[in-house]
Amino acid sequence: MLVLIGFLLQSMSFGAHRECQFDYFAFDTEHQACLKQHPAVISIEDNLNRLKSLKKSCKRCAEPFVGASQHLDLCGKNYLALNIEEHPFGGYYIDALVKGKSHAYRFWVYPIETNEFQLRAISILEFSKKFNRQMLEYAKERKYAKYWRVAKY
Repeated sequence: MLVLIGFLLQSMSFGAHRECQFDYFAFDTEHQACLKQHPAVISIEDNLNRLKSLKKSCKRCAEPFVGASQHLDLCGKNYLALNIEEHPFGGYYIDALVKGKSHAYRFWVYPIETNEFQLRAISILEFSKKFNRQMLEYAKERKYAKYWRVAKY
């Protein structure tokens, strides 16, 4: 019984996409291909679009998470996931670069249905300016162009 409960919790919390390498912050094309297709990574755009729609239609509505309106400028931007790791309270941290931004972001998404995630937090990753510049230069290389998630809106 305990094994079954553990399996169900793992399936609910982390989904079927465990083949992506976790805790692997890298510019590796195989890793990038996996991350681009991961439902948690895909959910970032959908969540940002919902946030933008909410703030546009209801300026007085409560934010879905603390500081959400500070990140409205991320809506409609392309992003490149670099890392995914399990969040201690469930779901995933996804580290990503956002087109036009000079630093990386960390998104916490939490599963609410199978392959559907809710954005719970966004933070800026605190790397040195040199490291941020290096990441942004790598991300501009032609071989990584197809791994960027392209915003629909």
